[in-house]
Amino acid sequence: MLSREINILVVDDVKAMRKYIIRKLKVLGFQNFDEAENGEEAWGKINTGKIHLVLSDVNMPIMNGIDCLKTVRNSASHRDIPFILITAEMEEKTKRQAEEAKATAYLVKPFNDEDLAYELEKIGAGATHITEGMLVNKHKEKHEMKKVGDEAFLDTILEGVEDVLSDQCGVTLKVGMTQRVAPGKAWGVQSDAQISSVSYLISDQKEFSIIIYFDEKVYLAYASRMFGKQFEHINEAGDDLAGEWLSIALGSIKKVCNDDLGWSFSNMIPTTIKGKQLIIGSQEKSIVVCPFESSIGTFHLILSMGAEKVAPWDNAVNAG
Repeated sequence: MLSREINILVVDDVKAMRKYIIRKLKVLGFQNFDEAENGEEAWGKINTGKIHLVLSDVNMPIMNGIDCLKTVRNSASHRDIPFILITAEMEEKTKRQAEEAKATAYLVKPFNDEDLAYELEKIGAGATHITEGMLVNKHKEKHEMKKVGDEAFLDTILEGVEDVLSDQCGVTLKVGMTQRVAPGKAWGVQSDAQISSVSYLISDQKEFSIIIYFDEKVYLAYASRMFGKQFEHINEAGDDLAGEWLSIALGSIKKVCNDDLGWSFSNMIPTTIKGKQLIIGSQEKSIVVCPFESSIGTFHLILSMGAEKVAPWDNAVNAG
């Protein structure tokens, strides 16, 4: 069994996710933590000899998690440190990279307390590396593609977003009435302020703009539910959660499109946009607006297919 007094390093470029993982570790009784926002910073802290366990995201700037892991394994002094990779990437190629780099364990976001406890128990029992049999995607059956064409993509994207927010925030979501907004028209929500995250899925076959869009109060409600504490302002919760939620959903979407269909989607790192009157529209294509309803508020997913990169803009700034 792992001592609850070991020093654990949590590595993620999203501050909110570092705090979220530390919160889960505290629930399991661990007490001592350090943080790093990329692999280079993490390696500097590991190299002090004071770190006993590393939990690291994969996709980070400067040095990613797999490169950090390789650096650790090539080090004579620190090669045996247990190293858990935590990622939104569900594709088989990323799992193979984790195995080849000799990760001790591999967790796919979103994960729960039981998933984390299970991997830590294995490490406490002497596990040193993952094996092929451990790289089973627990979400695979849920995301089998049953339809074809654009309807299939919409269903896959909706399911990916629903899984992330329901799992991480403990809410039951219902997809409301889908709305199509004609080219040249704009859509938005009337409220005091909004926050959104936008990314782009790109392949040789198709291109999509994907946006999740929150009223500020709804965003704070979801963040509060995720962390188990009340946030009154975005600067308390952090404005990077929307991007992290979208990143996790994109990992699920790419798994279906790339592994199951044999396509080759990649995505851009999500960008967070805040404003007093965020609106969205496309000059070339209609956009699809899908509301996700729950007991703590409604947020929206916006999807546009085509080469035009659609993003929200703050109409309050334009008007001023």
